[in-house]
Amino acid sequence: MISFLPNALAQLSSLVAIVGLALVLRAYWPLTRQPLDGFGRLTINAVIVLTLAKALRSLWWDWARVFLGDHWPAVRDALGGLDVNTFFNLMVAYAAYLFLKARLHAIPEEDRHRWRWWNAWMHPEGSCVGRTWRRNQ
Repeated sequence: MISFLPNALAQLSSLVAIVGLALVLRAYWPLTRQPLDGFGRLTINAVIVLTLAKALRSLWWDWARVFLGDHWPAVRDALGGLDVNTFFNLMVAYAAYLFLKARLHAIPEEDRHRWRWWNAWMHPEGSCVGRTWRRNQ
């Protein structure tokens, strides 16, 4: 594979991202101990899970090979190679679920009974597909 960027630039950008994510975690973690409504609690948990997923992914793919040196290919292959992405992807999917659950809590209570976490993103108008379909009838 041909890389157009020097390794140092990739490592530097990863370090900047990880430091930024660490600051986000530091900012949001104390909020987990405060009394919050459902929206706030779910949103904060989603931010933490998503931030951890990205930080762990950067640590694994950008820094493990630096620290493991010549042992990196063997360790990577022993842990399933690209299959380790499943772990990171499941964390992102869980964060998306938490964000959607939080969105459900943002719907006014008198309207909330008609919505579920999987369609709350369409509130208040419903999906654009649904609006188009109704308009064409």
